[in-house]
Amino acid sequence: MKSQKQLLLTFDFELFLGSQSGTVENCLLKPTQEILKLLSKYKVSSIFFVDTLYLFKLKEISKIHENARIDYDKIIQLLREVISLNGYIFHHLHPHWLDAKYLSEINQWEVSDKSKFALSNLSQIEIEMVFEKSNEIISEIYKNSPTPPCFGFRAGGLYAQPFSQYKKEMDKYNILLDFSVLRNAKSDGNKGGYKFDYSYFPNEKIFRFSDEVNIEDKLGRFIEFTLDQCKLGGINKIINGLYYRRNIKKESWKRWGDGASSGNIVKSTKKVNKFKSEESFSIELLNNFKSNLYIKYFKNEDFLHLISHPKLFSEANLVAFDLFLLNVTTKYEIESDVFKIASI
Repeated sequence: MKSQKQLLLTFDFELFLGSQSGTVENCLLKPTQEILKLLSKYKVSSIFFVDTLYLFKLKEISKIHENARIDYDKIIQLLREVISLNGYIFHHLHPHWLDAKYLSEINQWEVSDKSKFALSNLSQIEIEMVFEKSNEIISEIYKNSPTPPCFGFRAGGLYAQPFSQYKKEMDKYNILLDFSVLRNAKSDGNKGGYKFDYSYFPNEKIFRFSDEVNIEDKLGRFIEFTLDQCKLGGINKIINGLYYRRNIKKESWKRWGDGASSGNIVKSTKKVNKFKSEESFSIELLNNFKSNLYIKYFKNEDFLHLISHPKLFSEANLVAFDLFLLNVTTKYEIESDVFKIASI
């Protein structure tokens, strides 16, 4: 009999968040369509954290720009396909979309104003407004589809602290699941204008909480699904570096997304150097060598949570992810539905 494992596949469905957002076709539609083929092939569930404030802005501008309307309709149709393939659509808030500028001549966006990069930068009235707009978008996507027993949330940039600032809105819209804590990670942006510190967390990878996303409360209403980091050190780091340099110029390694990054940096709270590093478990960081490291990690763990960004995918990433899924679905009985994992 196969041993049972839990595999949580989560995707941040978003454009680039810098001076140029990139195109909907290359950042969202193409990579998502390709990943859905693999999810369908291996019959695994998924969670797409949708940048709902982007869709709110896109819907507004689509009233006067035809190209924006076409983008919006295609995105909504694609996300409904995700639901039809046993996936879930949850909230993902990047508040600085409130100040985004539409570049009509190229049908892209300029999103470089970071004064509202995190929820902690907003007033209480603004927080209420962004959750209301996010709920409207999620409700439209689920129109004519059964809704899940509750919803989930991932803070933009993982800036989920302080949770108390928006806890009331999470309750109001039945958002009881959080996916923002990257263990042993911290970030400090815009000269301290927003930050998080997840150097402290419970031993359990899934736990209940009430007031802070990284502090357990066994009677808490909310559930945290933490993210682990993949450790690269010694010979594995050397081999991976050589593998990268050997292949990086290949066309198959070129990412499909065509925008400019926000420059946001997440750091490890542990000591790292050129011989030892940590990074999130992500499809966009996979190659055929690293796929074997993921497989070895999963052999010794009962739960693995991947955070991935379709805008960063390449053909080589998906080839490596295919190898990973083939291996683990052959060896183990995989549970990938978040509500079964959480026993909800």
